[in-house]
Amino acid sequence: MAGRVLCFYLMSEEPIRVLVVEDDEVSAQAIHLMLTRFACAVEIAGDGAKAIENFRYRIYDLVLMGWQMPLMDGFEATARIRAMPRGQATPIIGTTAGRDRAECIAAGMNDLMPKPFQIEKLRLILSRWTSWTDQRTDQKNCDCQADSTTSATPRDSSRPGW
Repeated sequence: MAGRVLCFYLMSEEPIRVLVVEDDEVSAQAIHLMLTRFACAVEIAGDGAKAIENFRYRIYDLVLMGWQMPLMDGFEATARIRAMPRGQATPIIGTTAGRDRAECIAAGMNDLMPKPFQIEKLRLILSRWTSWTDQRTDQKNCDCQADSTTSATPRDSSRPGW
């Protein structure tokens, strides 16, 4: 690892709270690692029904919504979240390899982040749709691809709504 600088992200007073709705365990773990690198607090829901349950009782700054899932797909879950209090205000980003942005918008989502997940695309989504800011410890020399297992500062999960 000579010549490469590892970086992690400093979290603000309150981390960005992200609900990831993904039935594929490998994809869920990949996006969880990336979001953790960005100092986000992350919860995973394996299907749309679980996402509805989580959203009903917790407050999220962003939802990353899978498309095809068991029990309830991303279309239905998005429609139900939009009908809930806070549902219109919370950005929902479709995560799929087989759809385009227009289909996500038509389904009530705000944007699309295509699979496979890429850290730069995730950084853009966080910057565009949340109050997250790029606060790397060494922005000039950072190699964000260097070690995907490096985690950021621990989160305070005792905060109300989380």
